[in-house]
Amino acid sequence: MVASAPTGSEAQIEILRGGERQDLAVQISSRKSRAVAADQPAAEQVQGWQGLTVAEADGKGVVIEAVEPGSAAAEVGIRPGDVILSVGGEEVNSVEGFAAAAKRVKKDRPVRMLVRRGDSLMYLAFTPR
Repeated sequence: MVASAPTGSEAQIEILRGGERQDLAVQISSRKSRAVAADQPAAEQVQGWQGLTVAEADGKGVVIEAVEPGSAAAEVGIRPGDVILSVGGEEVNSVEGFAAAAKRVKKDRPVRMLVRRGDSLMYLAFTPR
């Protein structure tokens, strides 16, 4: 598993591209610290945002590192690599800022998020559970 491979080592992964399997060699590197809503202690957990892993972005926003299949985030189309720039109109510039904005969102109420995907900007409506 790549997650347990030591930094600097090489790992083999298999991908599916255009309906065909391909084997790739990847170099394992370190990554910036992250916040995992589902893994935070209960007192610090951002309710309803489970399944969404974010990290500091280069510049503005927080970058999505992982989205758990079947989560509310996956259902609205949030993808790894997306950058969340604002939550409920509140600009987000750090993992801590994202967590603070997320805690202010009411459960089961849609919130508008400004998301950058590549060169495009879009708004997504996300409903925390």
